[in-house]
Amino acid sequence: MKKLLTILITILVLQAPSLADDISDFQIEGISIGDSLLDYFSEEEIKAKGNFVYKSKKFITFSTKSKSNVYERLQVNYKSNDKKYLIHGVSGYLRFDNKMKACKKKKKEIVRELKDIFKDIKIIVQDKKHDYDKSGKTMVYGTFMDFKSGGYSDVYCTDWSNELTQKNGWYDALEIKIGSEEFDNFLRNEAY
Repeated sequence: MKKLLTILITILVLQAPSLADDISDFQIEGISIGDSLLDYFSEEEIKAKGNFVYKSKKFITFSTKSKSNVYERLQVNYKSNDKKYLIHGVSGYLRFDNKMKACKKKKKEIVRELKDIFKDIKIIVQDKKHDYDKSGKTMVYGTFMDFKSGGYSDVYCTDWSNELTQKNGWYDALEIKIGSEEFDNFLRNEAY
């Protein structure tokens, strides 16, 4: 019964096909890498909710409240100079205010199911300090998956410092993220 419940939750949360072997087969709220953000939102909405959140201005992050019951927030990343708004990254957020134990448990369930769905991945489990927080007080408890065909998926819990929570209104959350190989390189080498 528990296995069945986990499978059902994962299907609802991840919305990924059962035999996926490429990052473009993976969807969050029906959105895939390579889609146009214009297929889901108007240009006015995109411009109103798009922000530069990284040091580099190469990519813009569009952030909005989720339209489904699965996630609380949705973020989509696209290139700042792209008039087609092609999607390079999609993230869904589940809020876990000061509940890291519960967040880590849910993360483990999702990662276990992803391993069953995606066979052609390299997995790295890493708990580390968040690159954004120069004080070193914010922790990320993550499982990072690189697709051999290109792109990545990350499932991680972020335990924001009290200072950043108060300053920015950020909350502790489980994040499920997919991204193109180009966006992955940007995050690793340019973003911060």
